[in-house]
Amino acid sequence: MADSKAKLEKLCSQLASLELEHSLKGTEGKEPRFWVVAAPRSVSDVASFVKAAQSLACSVSVVGGNHSGYGGLGDLVLEMEHHFTGIAADVTSNLVRAEAGVKLKSLAAKAAESELVVPLGTAPTVGVGLILQGGVGHSTRRLGLALDAIHSLQLVTAWGEVLTLSSDSSDEHKDLFWAVCGCGPNFGVVTSLELKASKLKSCRATRRVFHVPSESPSEAASVVQRYMLRSQSLPRDCCADCCLYLADGSIQVGIYDFNLGCEVPPVDAGSAESVLELVDEGLNPVQLMDIEPYLCEQPPGVAHRGFLSSRRFFTRALFFGRDADISEALVERLLKAPSRHCYFHFQHMGGAVADGSSLSSAFLARDAEWSLVITAAWTEDEEDCSFWVREVVKVLLPLALGCYATDLGPDPEDVELARQTFGAHAERLLLLKQKWDPNNMFRHGFPLSQLGEAA
Repeated sequence: MADSKAKLEKLCSQLASLELEHSLKGTEGKEPRFWVVAAPRSVSDVASFVKAAQSLACSVSVVGGNHSGYGGLGDLVLEMEHHFTGIAADVTSNLVRAEAGVKLKSLAAKAAESELVVPLGTAPTVGVGLILQGGVGHSTRRLGLALDAIHSLQLVTAWGEVLTLSSDSSDEHKDLFWAVCGCGPNFGVVTSLELKASKLKSCRATRRVFHVPSESPSEAASVVQRYMLRSQSLPRDCCADCCLYLADGSIQVGIYDFNLGCEVPPVDAGSAESVLELVDEGLNPVQLMDIEPYLCEQPPGVAHRGFLSSRRFFTRALFFGRDADISEALVERLLKAPSRHCYFHFQHMGGAVADGSSLSSAFLARDAEWSLVITAAWTEDEEDCSFWVREVVKVLLPLALGCYATDLGPDPEDVELARQTFGAHAERLLLLKQKWDPNNMFRHGFPLSQLGEAA
């Protein structure tokens, strides 16, 4: 630990000589830890910070939206949300440019001002790191994943070189662009993105919640199965999410349609009792973020605005195809949840996701119909419930198409999940990692380097 602190003190000295603002932080206790925090003001600052870290074999991590549990683990932590907050929409080119500290809600709002929409995730305060690894939202079926909208990006490499990458880059840089679109945090610091936008359409949101007694798990499984069959038959202009959770001593199934104006079949929940039905018309993407199921009606009285800040939580997500037979397993596992704050959230994919090519990005699960988000949340005085998420993942993983990269980190238990994330793409990613970050400077997010060595 003394060696680590000494190395960081050398880093601080070097940064001071470059007149770069920074501070040395630390924690005491049985396992003391020290790290350097900096808030770069420009791209040249980012490059200088990275070069200094490289010269002393220091690792680097990036904080943008500050949702990842791994952004603060580097020897040097670059906090981008302070100065990299610029957003601009160009209606002539239908492009939206966002810097690295921008949150998704701000990005959606700026695009909407110009009557444009960019496919994004659904969490309003998440940063651009989500875009680099996927991005599943209510426009996904019509427009594709958020990463499919990346037109170009600016990247600071492990050597401090500033590159502009796109699908039109030279072969060497085109390979790097492919890798960053899916596994971005492993290859450098993305300082800005240009995203392809489409014409904005207003949305009708219909939220229904059905009640099933806990003593009737087969009935609850039937509701989930009916949801899965209906949702995969919907046109691209409609997506249907589903949340499964416990409330008031019963199983609750929330089904949420986000419709851009197409005709859709009615929701069939069998004999389940309907306890809530709300319809909102004419919503834009920003307004949709304000009524997200897992922030509001999912679950009523359990998850609520600010609930992430008042509870600890642990999440993993798996991708499933149209033929996935998982409804009974979900209900069974939900009834064994250690806290009433545990839940499942089906994010509807399909549609335009399958239009994407493995040649355009490293993202693998193009045949996925759903991203199933498995979440445990608990209050400070409750037992850590992360074990429940990991147990559910072990049960469901053999039936899944893969695992979502966004939540995975350097924890040894995540390595096997990481193998299920990129599949056949892993070999190519490892080769590119060895080329562009041979010292593994960017190692605190998705554990790419732990998947083995490229042949």
